[in-house]
Amino acid sequence: MMKREMNIRDLPKPLQYAAVGVLLVLAVVTLLNWFVGLIFGVPLLEMLFGPGVNDAYRSISQFIHRATQVIEGKSQHLD
Repeated sequence: MMKREMNIRDLPKPLQYAAVGVLLVLAVVTLLNWFVGLIFGVPLLEMLFGPGVNDAYRSISQFIHRATQVIEGKSQHLD
């Protein structure tokens, strides 16, 4: 089976915008969460949604990172 490298530019424009938007939102939420945690000692997401949300957020971030690696062909499987 021949592997074809996938590039975000191969996707239709709406999917490109959606992918970039998701990454930007994730980056902004991560920075805001860290900054509020630095100032108040409690991360923003934990303030808003309770103590279990940080674990869920971390899991989602790890999943997105692993999925990106698989799509780019850098990893053969999810750990």
